[in-house]
Amino acid sequence: MSFSMVKMGLDSLDELECDTLVAYHFAEERPLRGLAGFADWRMNGWLSRQVLHGHASGRPRETLLTPGKRQFPIPRLMMVGLGVRSEFTPDVFRAVCLSTLRSLIRLPSSSFALEIPGGDRHHLVPRQAMEMWLTAYHQTVVSLGMEVDVTFVGGPAEIEDWRDPVSRFEKQYGGDLGAF
Repeated sequence: MSFSMVKMGLDSLDELECDTLVAYHFAEERPLRGLAGFADWRMNGWLSRQVLHGHASGRPRETLLTPGKRQFPIPRLMMVGLGVRSEFTPDVFRAVCLSTLRSLIRLPSSSFALEIPGGDRHHLVPRQAMEMWLTAYHQTVVSLGMEVDVTFVGGPAEIEDWRDPVSRFEKQYGGDLGAF
């Protein structure tokens, strides 16, 4: 198990080394933002077209799994719905985290990158969101004894807020916090 953190951006997206990218989106979010927006840009609007055609409505836990496109550096993309922004609560977040991680285990995925919902786009403080995500990760991945490499993608302030909970988690359960 190893964790690493990278800043959000097209350059870092192009340099990610993982088998699956997880991108979250709200039902009413147009255009797609965050990691979903960057992935959509790299895929020439393919994700936006899936939303427009109703293949990805953004309902909580709704999952669209697609192979990466020619211009996309990652073999698989998983787009996960967060529901309606005004109804996004810690309980919805927990359910989305567990559902996402269970889907990744079933693929199976040995390495994935994702943006943790939190910060200015959501109703969760980044540190709180990371702690909740790590709890879900422990309940699903760690409890099964699986080895999965995770890359967290976020802004500089989010990455700073994530460092402490991730370091504590690694000390408790093992692992290696990669460069960030």
